[in-house]
Amino acid sequence: MKRPVITVLGLCGRSVFMKVDHFHRSGETLHAENMYVEPGGKGYNQAVAAARLGLQVNFLAACGDDEDGRACAQFLLREGVTPYIQTVDKPTAFAAILTDRDGENRVTVCRGAADSLSAAFVLNHEDIFKHSDAVLLNFEVPDEANEKAAELAEKYGAKLILNPAPARPCTAEYLNRFYCVTPNRSEAEILGSRANREIVTLGEDGVLVTENGETYHLPAFPAHARDTTGAGDCFNGALAVALCEGKTLPEAVQFAQKAAAISVARDFVMPALPYRDEIE
Repeated sequence: MKRPVITVLGLCGRSVFMKVDHFHRSGETLHAENMYVEPGGKGYNQAVAAARLGLQVNFLAACGDDEDGRACAQFLLREGVTPYIQTVDKPTAFAAILTDRDGENRVTVCRGAADSLSAAFVLNHEDIFKHSDAVLLNFEVPDEANEKAAELAEKYGAKLILNPAPARPCTAEYLNRFYCVTPNRSEAEILGSRANREIVTLGEDGVLVTENGETYHLPAFPAHARDTTGAGDCFNGALAVALCEGKTLPEAVQFAQKAAAISVARDFVMPALPYRDEIE
């Protein structure tokens, strides 16, 4: 039986994690307890999450011709993700993540090469969209690349999913192009419009799902949060997997909630993304 295929667009680069007791107050210098380095980015994390759950995954991004870009591609290959990397004359993206003693995080990203992912590059890889069951997009790449990917997904009948992060105001007409939209609580407020099928993640308060004019709440699974970084990406990757496998929306959301509950109980992102047997 053919495995479903997910195609993801996103930013990828080096992520540096530092644990601190608390976040900075004005003028304060903090000393981190430790430092950890891994590849990452919203779409990148989502692609790895989906691959660990057993699907065939393609990932499109732009990187610099540098060590960080090559490391990102090599890690994806080891995880079973097929990378399609547009190499540009800019440094590969970089992110700094602070995590406090309560597991909350603050993320700062320099997008670098990610801003150069082009519609032409996406179109050059039209064939992968022809064979994709779902296409997962976010706002960490240029609009022109997302738009071309959305057009190809619509052309070939792939399920189109939007994780609207970093959030910005969007029209209802735009949001309703997607099978579903997956903001967190603050992103839902920034969007300013509601989608017909919307999944709002609320952290420890669960998930609010709107479908066919009805809204219902699914409580979170119990979890001791050590590090919430990447939990939303884990949720989105797992949600796309479940939808590709034919689960109903409530079933898919609960599958994704289980994956995210596992991830927040672990440090960092890549070591935290679960495998299917852990969820089941």
